Amino acid sequence: ASKLRYYFAVATFSSPEAASSVYESIDGLEMGHTAAEVDARILPADAYASTVEGREVRDECTQVPARYEPSDAVVTALRQSRVSCSWEEGDAEREARLTRYGMGKEGW
Repeated sequence: ASKLRYYFAVATFSSPEAASSVYESIDGLEMGHTAAEVDARILPADAYASTVEGREVRDECTQVPARYEPSDAVVTALRQSRVSCSWEEGDAEREARLTRYGMGKEGW
């Protein structure tokens, strides 16, 4: 079974111009050092309900958190001929975020 997972996001914009600008900026952009590119698509407003119907929302965001640090994901299997299997390793980024941001005044 493949460990690769595919996710999608739906973003809303204040104007068609804003949506077009973001689309042109991110379509084809490499995500971190993963050798995977963003495949941006236009979703007509009337197709939103049928697209998300029956799907569980994993994350939701209305603004970027002030202390946000993007992950530096690296997928060597897609970039090198000599790779090591890291499928069974823990999620270091998740562990760091839960430890660093999860409690008290340091929380989100």
